[in-house]
Amino acid sequence: MADYIACIGFWLHAYEQVTFEATSDAEARALAIAAAREVMARKGVPDHIDYDERRQGVVGYVDREDEDGREPVAELIAFDDDRINPPEPGPDAAS
Repeated sequence: MADYIACIGFWLHAYEQVTFEATSDAEARALAIAAAREVMARKGVPDHIDYDERRQGVVGYVDREDEDGREPVAELIAFDDDRINPPEPGPDAAS
């Protein structure tokens, strides 16, 4: 009998708060976008991670491990609906 190892991937909501000054609402929106890009590029832990809502899962890989070693069985198996980026409704969709 062999052991199987699976790596499961999923998205979590992560939040970080930033404070800045702006002279107008339009400038605030532009600065918020710039801050978001900077925050997302950081490698550190965000202020808050929402562990309650795991979304859009995928099995990254399944490997078989036995006395002869470890061998890949499968990769990137989708099993969960894409709730982050749902498909656009088709031309036959009811309005």
